[in-house]
Amino acid sequence: MKRLPIIYEDTSFATALTITRGEMFLEPARIWNGEWHVRRDGRLVPAVAGEFDAFIMERGEVTDRYQTWTRLSRYLADRGLVVPGDREALGDLLRAAHWRRIAVPVERYRGRGSDTGLVKTLARGSAPRAGQQRRAA
Repeated sequence: MKRLPIIYEDTSFATALTITRGEMFLEPARIWNGEWHVRRDGRLVPAVAGEFDAFIMERGEVTDRYQTWTRLSRYLADRGLVVPGDREALGDLLRAAHWRRIAVPVERYRGRGSDTGLVKTLARGSAPRAGQQRRAA
């Protein structure tokens, strides 16, 4: 059973995180009357535990209530996902999500660089050259 993160006295807000096919949704979550709330249609609505995958807390750590990651990038890496763009893109997204709900594309992590160049290089190297075929004949 999923649970909401524990509310500590020094916590005033978090960012709720939901990942679906190819998209990550970030939205601000606030504490009101000792409970987590999200804004829907201009009103604060109590957050339901099963609705969110994780919460990004005030200091930047990500928690799904059972495990904690030091950064959002590490949380995504554990799931084999990456946000396209440079390192600063993630920081900009987190600042924007502090004020409103946003959707961000996510992709499967394919490792450092792309191996398509390697595949093409190996294909060229294994293909017989026209000059070599004539000499052999």
